[in-house]
Amino acid sequence: MKKRMTDFPIYKELAMAYDYYNKELFGDSLPLCILRLTKKDGCMGYFHAKQYESSDKTEIAHEIAMNVNMMALRIPEDTLATVVHEMVHLKLHELDKGGRSFYHNKAFAQEMRRVGLVASATGREGGAETGQRMSHYIERGGIFEKKTREFLNKGFFLPFVAKIEKSIVSYPYEKVEKMTVGRNMFKDDNGRVFKGKPVKCGFDKSGKPLIKIVVEDDEEKEKWKRYLYKCKCDDVSVWGRKGLRLVCKECEHELKMRKE
Repeated sequence: MKKRMTDFPIYKELAMAYDYYNKELFGDSLPLCILRLTKKDGCMGYFHAKQYESSDKTEIAHEIAMNVNMMALRIPEDTLATVVHEMVHLKLHELDKGGRSFYHNKAFAQEMRRVGLVASATGREGGAETGQRMSHYIERGGIFEKKTREFLNKGFFLPFVAKIEKSIVSYPYEKVEKMTVGRNMFKDDNGRVFKGKPVKCGFDKSGKPLIKIVVEDDEEKEKWKRYLYKCKCDDVSVWGRKGLRLVCKECEHELKMRKE
C-alpha cells in the first residue's frame, strides 16, 4: 500500500517522544508544541517561543526544531536528550524563568538536573552549567536514562535520518583532544591539518565517549564559491568562479578578481 504524506515518519516519532517525556518528566504540564526539522549549522536543536498562531488567532504555539543532520550521527539517546533539553527551555518560558534569549541560567541548570541531564558548556563533566552556548550530558543512573531505556525498549526508533555525504571519521574523545589545533581544526596522524565539526555520537564498549568528525571539504566548497571581477575602468563587473580570465571590451584590460 502506497504511503501518504500523513503517514510519513520522523515527525510522528518526534511527537511521540515529546508526549512521552511530557508525561514522564514534566507531569503533562507542557503545552502542545510544533516540532519540526532543521539543517541549521551549529546546533543540535533549538526552542523558539510563540512562533505559530491558529487561523482564528485564538491560540499560540511554540516551536522545537531538531537538526536532522545530527540525527544521522548520534545514538538515539543523545537525540532524545536534545528533545528534553529544548523542553526544559519551553517549561522555563512558561514559568517566566527563562532569562534573556539564548542564555542558560541557574534555573535552566537546576531543571536539567531534575530531569536527569547535566548542563555543560563542554558537553562533559566539569563544564560550566550556565552561559550563552550550552550542551549537556546524560546523568548516569538518572531519571532521563531510566525513562529513555524504557522508551527504547518499547520499540522507539527514527526510521529516516538525513543522508550525510561528507567524509566522517570516528575517534575516542581523548584522541580528539590531542588532535585539536584550533576551533574545528584538527591534525591527523600524518600531520595533515583539516577542518571538521566534532559530534559526540555515543560510547565505546568500555563506556568512553566517541566523537565523529564531519570533515569539511574545502575543495568542494571552493567549486561553489563566487567571486566578483571588475575591470580597470569600473564599468564592467562579473560574478564567477575562482581563476577565470576575463577581458573588458571597453578598456581592453583584464578584470581583476575581488573576493566578497
